Amino acid sequence: MKEKFLNVFLFLISITFIGLGIILMFFSDKILMLTFVVDGINAFIDNPKVTGYFMSLFGSIVFTWGIFFFLLTVFTVMELKNNNVYGFIFWGFTFWIASSGVVTYLHKFYFMLIILGVLYGILFLPYLFSLPMKGSSTKN
Repeated sequence: MKEKFLNVFLFLISITFIGLGIILMFFSDKILMLTFVVDGINAFIDNPKVTGYFMSLFGSIVFTWGIFFFLLTVFTVMELKNNNVYGFIFWGFTFWIASSGVVTYLHKFYFMLIILGVLYGILFLPYLFSLPMKGSSTKN
């Protein structure tokens, strides 16, 4: 019973984070409650374009945590082995880079898009290229 509660709780948290992340990424300037937050941040930065971008970037981080919790729910329900956790981290970070790339492209910060691509390449392309070398051959 405790495991089912944990799985349902993780799933509800993941849905909440995914929804909040989407709202922050795309609708932060259209919802009245969030415009107060945007105006407060804009008082320090003094550039509405940069403020909107950073709110959307924060939304992509929240969205990625939602994906992370969703994958964690799948990971615990399926009771996967511990060696699969690296692929799990890889896909979580890939979702974050993809959503951050979409946000960066929509806000027209192209240099930041290049920085995100280079960061992703440095961190996770070696892992991606090492996957074929980790064959699942078993010896009898």
